[in-house]
Amino acid sequence: MGLVILSEFSTPPGYGVYNRHHELCRHLVADNQECTVVVSSYHHFLQKDYPENKSYQDFVENGVRTVVIKTLRYKNALSKWRLINWFIFSLRIFLYQSKIIKNGDLLVVSSPSPINVFFALFRKIFFGNKFVFEIRDVWPLTLIELGNYSRWHPLILLLSLCEYLGYSASERIVSTLPYANERVKSLLGKRKFNFTCIPQGYNPEMFENPDPLSVRYEEKYLRDARFTICYAGTLGLSNALDPIIKASKKLEFALPQVVFLFVGEGALKAKYMEETNSQNNVIFAPAVKKAQVQSLLKYADVVYDSVHDTPLYSYGLSRNKWIDYLFAGKPLLFSGPKKGITMINEERCGFTVPPSDPDGLVDKILEIASIDHQELAKIGERGKAYVMLERTYEALAKEFSDKVL
Repeated sequence: MGLVILSEFSTPPGYGVYNRHHELCRHLVADNQECTVVVSSYHHFLQKDYPENKSYQDFVENGVRTVVIKTLRYKNALSKWRLINWFIFSLRIFLYQSKIIKNGDLLVVSSPSPINVFFALFRKIFFGNKFVFEIRDVWPLTLIELGNYSRWHPLILLLSLCEYLGYSASERIVSTLPYANERVKSLLGKRKFNFTCIPQGYNPEMFENPDPLSVRYEEKYLRDARFTICYAGTLGLSNALDPIIKASKKLEFALPQVVFLFVGEGALKAKYMEETNSQNNVIFAPAVKKAQVQSLLKYADVVYDSVHDTPLYSYGLSRNKWIDYLFAGKPLLFSGPKKGITMINEERCGFTVPPSDPDGLVDKILEIASIDHQELAKIGERGKAYVMLERTYEALAKEFSDKVL
């Protein structure tokens, strides 16, 4: 039995920031499991173009077969062409299915795009392929809560149907979100289902031997000697950065020894740069490659993340950047809902503030700045120890094999 994963945003190492499925498959292949990951030729997390500009291309790296389906380029995550690419991707999977999947292969349909569930149902009904539905982002709830779409919008109705079919027709539901089973139960009621949580992981080789940053990059953005609070990631709507921007304004003179470093790109970057243009305690730096993140984070004293206060996060959080942050051995300052802070509290590896609370952030940053550096280092080391013990892809691949395959 082969394993075929449909995941547009997935990339082999070196091509983009989201490597989860390729990393899992790399370890499954080492255990003699045949694996294919079907990806999109373009998305806003891609950092390097694929070798050929074809409608269909197929190559093997580290034993994992990658099938690249050609889609359209778009400017940012909010572009309508991103949604149109969902349909292009799904249609071309139908067209190339004889090259992609064999009878008897297990199919994994992974969000964010749930419409690939129609292909999974087609294969199940006509060819007998069983399928797994993986929840990474809860669609259509993401569009409703963050995109302000009406529940009765035609697109939302379509995605709601896809979500229900994915939950009800799949053999197993997998999620990176610890409480996603509550979402499934809310839609299926008393109907039984199989659920497994397999969280985000990390590649020890990449994290322990990161690619260096250029000397020019370091000199321009990272040589500030002040206490550095660093956010690394997308500067977009879903990342709820308004409170930390407001906090930086309030702390410019109250805490001049602290600097806020924002590393990344996104639809709101220009807006934030304009708002803080007159401040001397904010630095905006370009995004770095996934393999360089650990080289970047060594310049941080505290790392920051935030999300909105929305029912979307009532199913828990599984943030890619947390693995990067915690492996770097840095205390994590997080602004978000209660169900998002479980790991931080249990592992005692950071600080939490309620969502959308600039004043709370100001108070917490003042508190953090008064803590002894050695004590902060201990807090960061607890997070690193947890990640190294629980979150290697080798361990997660074994769990996937035991519970899913």
